[in-house]
Amino acid sequence: MVSVIHLASGITLFSAVYEQFCEQIEEGKELVGCFVQAIDLFSKNIGQDGVRTIEMSNLKVLIFEKNPILVSFIIEIDDDASLYKKKLDIALHTFLKNYQVQLINAYNTTSLFEGFYEDLNVILEVSDEDILRACPECEHSEHCECIYSMMSRDLKPLN
Repeated sequence: MVSVIHLASGITLFSAVYEQFCEQIEEGKELVGCFVQAIDLFSKNIGQDGVRTIEMSNLKVLIFEKNPILVSFIIEIDDDASLYKKKLDIALHTFLKNYQVQLINAYNTTSLFEGFYEDLNVILEVSDEDILRACPECEHSEHCECIYSMMSRDLKPLN
């Protein structure tokens, strides 16, 4: 399950279920956003930089933050988190790039973000080999051949 959460309010702006074990969460997906935002806020109140991973008995919740959003991804405990973290980082940057204007005052209508589903599908389809070659530290220039520049060429801008 991938969730995009408004950082200040905890409102789930976008959510998509990709794993069968997350189907039971579908009905309460707004609770996922509130939970992740509350844990992040709690960690900051006790002097931490925020939460990046929550581990449960069979699941992990990976969390990336870039104001004004948090992006979380629920995976199975045995999945390779490093590959998912890179895809989650790409998803976060893609969401911000495509929805920066809508994020200003669109918290009362999450339907504005439904188009992200197509972009997220493209991101999740990126092969492990391409993800392993990704360079998350680059400036993502036109000449860079990392996964970020590949994604920006492949993804069509949303209106």
